[in-house]
Amino acid sequence: MPTTSAPIRIGYCLSLTGPLAGNSRSAQLVHDIWGEDVNSRGGLLGRRVELVRYDDHAGASRVPGLYKRLIDDDEVDLVIGGYGTNTVLPAMPLMMERQRFFVGLMGLGVNNTLAYPNYFAMIPTGPDPNAALTEGFFALAAE
Repeated sequence: MPTTSAPIRIGYCLSLTGPLAGNSRSAQLVHDIWGEDVNSRGGLLGRRVELVRYDDHAGASRVPGLYKRLIDDDEVDLVIGGYGTNTVLPAMPLMMERQRFFVGLMGLGVNNTLAYPNYFAMIPTGPDPNAALTEGFFALAAE
């Protein structure tokens, strides 16, 4: 299927520098491979995919401004969260204010108290995400 019209623009932040850079650079590589693969097969819904990403330097205080830029200046179609709670949570107030669908990558319990219906977390931790990753360890230790 040939691509038509404007690309689908997906915007997000990653901590490409700072203490989380190792994880984020791996994610960046995967995103780039995915984008190239999708575009080589005609795009998504017949449209090319364009990734717009900014380095948040693992600084939560930078995140709201970067997401505002993605939405207002870059006019992305979809926003996804960074690689962790530290960079997903600070974006939530803006996503809620703008009523944007927001996919968080690995953000633990980001939406527990906010209960924002347009947030989706891509981490399989169930209804108690803050405890889920350590439950098995502590259960084993208790035995």
